[in-house]
Amino acid sequence: MSRRQLERGKPAPHLAGDDAGCPILHADMDAFYASVELRTRPELVGTPVIIGGLGGRSVVLSATYEARAYGVHSAMPMSRARRLCPQATVIPPTSGLYSETSRGVMEVFRSITQGESAEVRV
Repeated sequence: MSRRQLERGKPAPHLAGDDAGCPILHADMDAFYASVELRTRPELVGTPVIIGGLGGRSVVLSATYEARAYGVHSAMPMSRARRLCPQATVIPPTSGLYSETSRGVMEVFRSITQGESAEVRV
């Protein structure tokens, strides 16, 4: 739908109607690494958590939405993230855990889109 159509409030003719059976799956996995870590540390749920290295030149790999409220985001230098949100818990990445969890997520996606000519983009 174009911006002009959105502003007018009228969908394009080919977008109107029943969308049942639509083969699109959208998953917000922006805080994936942080979410995976929270599964093993439930006591941190609802608190600011940053995933990334502990060294001086490290960057943020992921952050919970509570940390993002302080301006922390992926690819930010860890030193800046720690200044913005000093109360955050910083957790070094656990790559094997992310790979294992990702395989499970992709299997769920395949089970939902099975039979469809779907493309999974990570």
